[in-house]
Amino acid sequence: MSGTGVLQAAVARSCFSLVRLVPLLEALGSPLAGSVRDVATCRLAGDPARNASLIELSDYLEASRWESGTADDARGLEFRIAFLGLTASGAGDPAWGASPEGVLVNALGLWRTVDGGMDRTSVDGERASRVGEFEGREAQWQGRERSAFADEEVTRSAVAEYVEALADDHEMSRAELTRVVAACGWESGGPCALGCDWPVCTAREPNCVEGRRWRQQSLGARLRRKHGATTQKWYLEVLYYEERADGVWEELLEISPEGHELRKIVKTPRGTDAADVRQVAGDACRLNKGSVLSFEVISSRSDLAATEISAADFEHRWLSARSPS
Repeated sequence: MSGTGVLQAAVARSCFSLVRLVPLLEALGSPLAGSVRDVATCRLAGDPARNASLIELSDYLEASRWESGTADDARGLEFRIAFLGLTASGAGDPAWGASPEGVLVNALGLWRTVDGGMDRTSVDGERASRVGEFEGREAQWQGRERSAFADEEVTRSAVAEYVEALADDHEMSRAELTRVVAACGWESGGPCALGCDWPVCTAREPNCVEGRRWRQQSLGARLRRKHGATTQKWYLEVLYYEERADGVWEELLEISPEGHELRKIVKTPRGTDAADVRQVAGDACRLNKGSVLSFEVISSRSDLAATEISAADFEHRWLSARSPS
């Protein structure tokens, strides 16, 4: 937002689509509804989304297995809406490559999933034959918004008036979606499975998400550190798309809380080498003495693919690299 009280039209339109997804979350009984609403409301007011909302959405994505996003059930819908919420917030991982226009396209896909659920069941005792209805409605809304907000920037007052118009449709949408969700048998069940007590996580089922919360570079983890959370070691895998002078095409790093390399594995056409802080002169692989760039900077580069990996994954690769061939 600029100092003149305007918003980028593309951002506003993406948030309008997000607003229309809130009744679906409410119908599912999803704990994410408040955070998604907050993201849209704050962005449309020209303010950044609250950290608490961003942390909740980031935690949900972190807790979920990414294949959840392909499921045609409540968990899949929640996962995809959480992803869109972070994308619309402007605070998502730069590696996602998502954009406000991408939110619009994916919102259509979400409503297509709802239509598909209707096609497989009945609503109010009758077979649902209204395939494409929700997707069609969203397409109509988006078309009207492209016309109404055709300029590159729009005033906040115009956005506020339009949001009031959307509010009139909110209750009606939630009532209708509640019937659809019930007919489809969809129910918010947390990122593990139906019966998961997310976000409390006390059940400790075999696949409980608590065992998967190891990332230090997720949005939620980074925001927590800004509020005093303890910094921990983390692990990075880097794959280079372009040939380097030293021949390295893959690196795996153990990085200290202070941001320095502790251990490193490199792969070149000659083979695999490894180094740690005890390295001696003549070692083929050596640690860099400077600080490692932030994950946000590394993951935004186009010449490589950067992925945070688990300590267990690094240890497995480390033992393999250090073992005599």
